[in-house]
Amino acid sequence: MCNIYKICLVQADIDCKNINKNLQNYLSLLAQLKDKTDLIIFPEMFSCGFSEDLPSIVADIQAESFAFLQEISQTYECSVLASMPVQANNQLFNRLFWIDKKEILLEYNKNHLFFGIEKQYFKKGSARKILRHKNWGFLPLTCYDMRFPKWCRNATDFQSQKLLYDCLIFSTNFPAARSQVFDILSSARAIENQSFVVSVNRIGLDGFGVAHSGGSKIIDPSGRILAQLPKNQQGILEYNLDKSHLERFRQHIPIYKDWDN
Repeated sequence: MCNIYKICLVQADIDCKNINKNLQNYLSLLAQLKDKTDLIIFPEMFSCGFSEDLPSIVADIQAESFAFLQEISQTYECSVLASMPVQANNQLFNRLFWIDKKEILLEYNKNHLFFGIEKQYFKKGSARKILRHKNWGFLPLTCYDMRFPKWCRNATDFQSQKLLYDCLIFSTNFPAARSQVFDILSSARAIENQSFVVSVNRIGLDGFGVAHSGGSKIIDPSGRILAQLPKNQQGILEYNLDKSHLERFRQHIPIYKDWDN
């Protein structure tokens, strides 16, 4: 059994008018990696952010953004998780990809679309997806999904009676004006689902002039912050998730056994 799962959170400023600048910036940040990792996690709309022009540039940036994720996965011999705009069947999606080398292990279309440009132009997804990776269960979701407890809900497997996932991951663009909400929701989702929560956020101004302050963090099932990146600073955060810590907590306080169906 693999008790340790190594993750790397990437907190970056995203220039909505310069895709190449963003990708080069990620390369510079990842050059700071000290140890081998299992998963690199990027913010929502990692290569372009949100802007008025987003619907019209998706076709131009989609292939380049996807190829970059594959390159990072191969270079660092790990999985990568990132959200990007995708055009498929004449529809736009905010799609989260979990990529390992050249293989797509998971695709998730954001279910809860935020007000404005996203709700106006993008199509919502219809199903969340749990991934088993290296004996860990993960539920990757996107930003606004964080506000909906039922969508984030953990559950027990009928046969094994074990919880379906061990770590809930949010790839986000959460505004600085609601940073306290970001903090509270991250802890709440960890407590109520008895899992680790990893919340990755961007910094800087988006294409609408909305400020983002980062505050990317890792939280344990008690709601305690295990590690976090400073606000308003670019950087990476390497951390080893320990399943034995998670299992001890679940055994000591087995709240999941009394969850409402």
